[in-house]
Amino acid sequence: MVKLSTLLLGCVLFITGACDVSDRHHDVYAKLQHSSVDSTSYNSYNLLQHDRLVSVEEEGYSDFFVHERKGSISNYKCSGCHEVELAELKTKGNDLTHADIRLFHSSLDVLSCFTCHNPDNLDELRSTSGKSIDFDQSYKLCSQCHSSQFSDWRGGSHGKRIGGWVAPRVSKTCVECHNPHSPGFESRMPTYPAHIQKKRS
Repeated sequence: MVKLSTLLLGCVLFITGACDVSDRHHDVYAKLQHSSVDSTSYNSYNLLQHDRLVSVEEEGYSDFFVHERKGSISNYKCSGCHEVELAELKTKGNDLTHADIRLFHSSLDVLSCFTCHNPDNLDELRSTSGKSIDFDQSYKLCSQCHSSQFSDWRGGSHGKRIGGWVAPRVSKTCVECHNPHSPGFESRMPTYPAHIQKKRS
C-alpha cells in the first residue's frame, strides 16, 4: 500500500511539474535568487537600493550589511567641534551640546565617555584593547561586553532584519534599536493591540 501511494504521489508531482528534473535550481532559495517577475529580481538589493549600506566584516558572513551610521549622526564629524581641548570648549559655552546625553549604560565607576569614544580621535570609537572602531561598525564595540546578544544578532535571532529573506541580509545594528548611552527599554505592561482592545470593550 505504501509503495502504491508513493508511486501515485510521484506521478502527480511529475505531471504537475513539481519535480521538473530540468530545473537548474537545487532548492527554493536558489530558485528565488535567480527567478524574476517582469525583470525584477527577488532580492533585497532592489528594496534597499537607495539605502547607504556597509558590509558587516565578520568571518563566515558574506552578503550581510547594516545601515551606514555616520550619516545619521547629526553632528558627525566630532572633530568639527573637538579641535580644541574639552576644558576650552566648556569655557566658550559649548558644554550644552551634549546636555541631552545621560549615561545610564552602567555605573559611572565602570564606564565613562572614553570607555567607548576614542579620546585620541573622536571621529572613531575605541575597543577595550585600544583599537579604533569605525562608527559604522559600532556592533564590534557592543560585542565586547554583550557577546551572547551579538552572537544571536549575527545569527539572526536578535534584532530586526530589513528587506526580504533573500540575500543580501540587511539588519539593524544595536544602536538603531538601543540608545547607546541608555540601552535599556522602559518596562511596559503587556496589552492587546488597539484594534483588538476596541473589540473587547
